[in-house]
Parts: sequence; C-alpha cells; structure tokens
Amino acid sequence: ILLVNDVGELCLRAVRTLRGLTVAAPIGQPLDIALFPRGQAPPAVIAFHEVDQRREYHDLFDLPDPHACLAATLVLQDEHLGYLVVDRLGADRYPVEEAELIGAFASQASVAIENARLYTAQREQAWVSTALLQVAEALAPATGLEETLATLVRLTPMLVGVSWCAVLLANGERFDLRGYHHLDDVPLPELPAGLGAADWPALAELLTNEAPAVTSPDDPAPEALRGLLDGVAILLPIWIRGAVQGVLAVGQAAGEAGSGPAFTTHRIRLIGGIATQAALALDSALLDEAQQEEAWVTAALLQVAEALAGQPTLAEALETVLRLTPMLVGVERAAVFRWQPEREDFQLVQRVGLTLGENASLSAPAEALGLNAFAPGAAADLCRLTGALAEAFGGELAMVWPLWARRDLRGALVVAHVGGLGRRRSILDGIAHQLAMAMENAALAAELTQQQRIEREMELGRDIQASFLPEACPQAPGWDMAAFWRSARLVGGDFYDFIRLRSTDGVERWGIGVADVSDKGVPAALFMALSRTLLRSAAIHRTSPAATLTRVNELILADARSQQFVTVYYAIWEPATGRLLYANAGHNPPVLVTAADGEARILPARGAALGVFAEYLYTEHELYFQPGDTLLFYTDGLTDAINAEREDFGLERVKAVVRAARSLPAASIVDTLAQTVDYHVAGVEAFDDMTMVVLKRTETG
Repeated sequence: ILLVNDVGELCLRAVRTLRGLTVAAPIGQPLDIALFPRGQAPPAVIAFHEVDQRREYHDLFDLPDPHACLAATLVLQDEHLGYLVVDRLGADRYPVEEAELIGAFASQASVAIENARLYTAQREQAWVSTALLQVAEALAPATGLEETLATLVRLTPMLVGVSWCAVLLANGERFDLRGYHHLDDVPLPELPAGLGAADWPALAELLTNEAPAVTSPDDPAPEALRGLLDGVAILLPIWIRGAVQGVLAVGQAAGEAGSGPAFTTHRIRLIGGIATQAALALDSALLDEAQQEEAWVTAALLQVAEALAGQPTLAEALETVLRLTPMLVGVERAAVFRWQPEREDFQLVQRVGLTLGENASLSAPAEALGLNAFAPGAAADLCRLTGALAEAFGGELAMVWPLWARRDLRGALVVAHVGGLGRRRSILDGIAHQLAMAMENAALAAELTQQQRIEREMELGRDIQASFLPEACPQAPGWDMAAFWRSARLVGGDFYDFIRLRSTDGVERWGIGVADVSDKGVPAALFMALSRTLLRSAAIHRTSPAATLTRVNELILADARSQQFVTVYYAIWEPATGRLLYANAGHNPPVLVTAADGEARILPARGAALGVFAEYLYTEHELYFQPGDTLLFYTDGLTDAINAEREDFGLERVKAVVRAARSLPAASIVDTLAQTVDYHVAGVEAFDDMTMVVLKRTETG
C-alpha cells in the first residue's frame, strides 16, 4: 500500500510479500515515483505487464521476470489517498473480474484508512492538548526568567520527541541564545553575543513570513550555533505583546535526522502551542524581571539620592556619587565637569579612574564633549574624545550626559563607553539627573546666600535711611504735626525733613521739606541721602525757600554724576506768626483745607526738579495759617496708588479724605489716609514710595 503523507509525498506504508520477494524501498520514506502522469486524475485501476512496466515502480521490489502488476487507486470523496499495488508472477494480464475485485477491495480499504486517519488525528489532538496542559502546569510555578527558560527547554524535547530544544530572546534587533537542552546531555555550545537576520537566513525567513521555518544540515548557520543546528530543525516565533520577542527552535541532531519523526502537521501544531505557552510564561517572567530591575534601579538611585543629601558641600556630594557609580553600574572611568559660562568651557571637578598627568586640571570646550551649550537637553549621546580627554579616559569613545536644570547648563557627566549596559543605563540617566539637581541646588543655595546677604544689607540700609528721618515732629503751642513714610522696597527715594533754622532776629523758624527721588530702590536711596544732606547744608543759614532750592540745585549739578533728579517741596514755617513761605521744585503741590469754608484746594507753585537745569531761579510764595487750617504735604506714591483694576487713588480722593478728617488730630488724619489707600489697593503691591506730612493750626499762638 502506497499512501500520500501530510505534505503530499508518496510513501510505502505497508507490504506483504510471498515466495521470498524482498522490498527495495524503506517503509515510511518519500518515494520519487509516479504511477500516473503528473497533473492527471488517477484512474481507478492501473494494470502493468511486462511490456509497459515502469522502471521507477520496478525499483521498489526485487521481482523476478516475467511478472504482472496492478495498482488500484485509493480515493475517498475525491481525495486521493494513495494506491493498492499487487503483483504476480508471470506475464499474463489480470482478468477483468480480478481487477474489479481488487478495485472494490481498494474502495473498502479507502474507507478503513480514512477512519483510521481520523481516529489517529483525534488521538493526536488529545495528545497535543494533554501535552500543552503539561507545559502550562510546568511553567506556571516557575519563578524568574532563567527558571522559566530552563523548564521550557527541558520539557519540550520529551513531549515533542526531538533531540534538542533552544530558545533565543530578542535583544534590540539581535537575538541571544538564552536556553538550551539536549536529551543526550550534549555540552552547551558557547553562547553567541547576538544573532541578527543578516547572520542567519532561517531567522530572516521566520521574521519575514512569521511562519515556522525549517532548517537542514545544508543551511548556513552562525558559527556559534553550527554544532547545535547541524541536523533538521524547525523555528517558531514567540509573540509577546504584538512583536516577535523570541524564537523557539526544536530539531533532530544530524545523526538522528534519518530515523526520527517527521515534522508533521500535528507535531508542528504542538510546537506552535508550546511556543504560545512559552510566550505567556516569558511575558510574565520578563515582566517580573523588569519589575525586579526597576526596583533595583530605584534602590540604586535612592542610594545615590541619600548620598547626595548627606553631604554638606557639593564637592563632597559629587565625590560620593562618583565613588558609588562603579559599584552600581560597573564602569571604570567617570568624571563630572562643571560648565563655566564666563569661559565657555567645562572644568573637571570630580573624577574616578581617570589617568591624568602631573597637572590634575582638565578642561574642554562644549564641542569637545559633543554638546551644545545653548540647546537644553538631557539625553546622553556617544562622543568621540580626542587629545587629553581620550588619554584621561583610556579610549576615544565616551557617553556624555549634559546636566541641565531650569534651562541652565550646570555641567556634564562623562563615562567611558561600556557596551551592553541594559537597565544600568537607567541608573546612569538617574545619576545624571540627580547630579544636575545637586548642582542646581548648590547654585540656588549660593544664590540664596547671596540674596540673604543682600537683604541683610538692604535691611541695614533701610535702618540707616530711616535714621535720616526726624525722630519726631516739631512741637509748638497751638500747632499739631504728624508724618508718615513707607517705601515700596526695602529702601526708597522719598524723604521728609524738619530743619531748625538758625535765626538772627530771634524768630523761631523751621524748614519743612518733602522730596521724591526719581527711580526706586538702592539708587534712589543713595541719591536721597545726597539730596537730604545738600538740602540741610543749604537751608541751615537761609530764610528764603527759593534761595535754598536754587543753591541745592547748583550743588547737585556740580557733584552728581548720574542722570537722576529729585523733586522737592520746601517751606519755612514760623510757628509764632503762622506764616509759611514755600517754593516748589517740580513736586506735587500740598492740599490745604481752610477752616473758613472747609474747602480743599492745592497751593499753586511751580518750578523745575533739582538736578535738571543749571542756573534755575525758583520763586516763593507766602501763606498765613488760621486756626483750624490743615495742610497736607505728600509724594506721588499717595495719589498714584493703584488697585487690581489699575485705578489710581487720585488727588480728588485725597482732598475728600482730608476734608472729611480735618477736625481730627494730625496723626489721625495721616492714619486715615494710609488706611483708605490700603483699602483702595486691596493688597496690590505698591510700586512707589509714599510720604505724608500734616501741619495743622489748632489755635492762635
């Protein structure tokens, strides 16, 4: 009986011989013969006699001559199963009745053979299911990738009935041999560093077609796997999360390929099921391994963070981290460079494993480390070192991490190139990030120290500036006076002053000055000190406000080198007479509320600010206070105070508040104005200094 096998080849599957005839072909092996022309449907019965006997069939048996042969086709439901071949001695043709009898027998045999095949298929399907269940049960308790691989390659040869099993796992675009088992305990060949599609045509075919690939001893294999794959093998892809992440390879050794089982459809189905089970188990194992590696990376970075936090200075922190890096990552040479923007180069600050000459200093421009000092980025890149850098690192290749923080380049981490870092690369990424943060924190700490020092100096300057202001307002019978001063910053440019003038006629006179320096902060405060000093020195012997302002203007223009100026409203007050002489140097005119009508009006007076025009002559005006009259001197910080809607306080509100509060003591008028302004701005930060002086005549002296 000749049967067609799973792959369409004709094989001798059963034979019975009489009279000592011998079979010339082995049972079960493919036969390269054709009992009918290719491409034609087989007839029910083919009869041969000595005249037209085909040579390829004659080679199957050692038959005497003459003899006659008859082949009955085995067909069931249009499926060609094979042939029933009979032979007899003698050259006589088979009678028609014998041919019909053999044909009928062939029909019954076809039914029996197909039933047997169906039974065998069901049994093989049950065997496949049982085998896959065993694989699943064996892989389930495996812990870790190595144990999963060892269980898989040990169990597969026993279930499939092959000589060996191997697993290759993807490593980037390469595949590494990670597991191997041979039933005869053949020693494990040396593991390859990695295999790619270009190294192994069978692997390229597998990845291209995504279907089982069969190799033979004639197929070229990588040198490292040649001893393993010198027989017949089948490769199946291991799909994990939509990508081929591995290869399951099983096969027969070269000496066993001729006698072992063929890779039938059922056997390939079983191997495919094992590959699916392997994918599930390997996915879980790889996930566990990734979680363990992630935990290890986290622990390593935590150790680095603790080392950084426990050091009092940046230099000690960098030294500690570089001492830990070889232990955590396995690199021999590493260094930290600090970016020096004023020199536009990197300066070596800490190192481990570097070879330096007598001069331990080492610097390099940004280009030498493959960096752009003006393009923020944190990704590491390979760099080819030259000169002193290559000599120090013992090679030309290095990995460089730019240390950026807040878009500021703080330095660079340089590590001698090491291949196959894997997850250790994540540790280096984390170390670079923490180094950048440490250098940033050190810079911030230095900035904070500098800022605190400046703030202390500013507070001292504020105290000094406040000491320039009068300790108290002048006291005179029948008069009430109060003052208010608040700077927008720690120091400001506003000031007020009360100057007791020297008298030659016995009349008590006081100079009252309210001033506002252009600009804010420290420059204004310094110019304020100068202006106050000049005003005092010019006013002490003069009884004319206009002459005083003219002299101060001359002194400022003679001594000052800056472009700043100061506005001043200066008045000379005689408490005994109620007389007030005043002159204006570009300042806001005071607000006067008279007791006679209760109206609020401004005191008109004009003049240029001090320090602007040379040889400028100021004019003065005269006022006599009546009991109940109230006069408010102020700077523009009062009227220009704005709220969240950008609405300023304004002069009209100032007039309204003074008019409403005119019956109150001078101190209460000042407090009322300050509280009203604060309510108006509702927490909006002040942008200008604010100064007020209230002079009120309560009764005739």
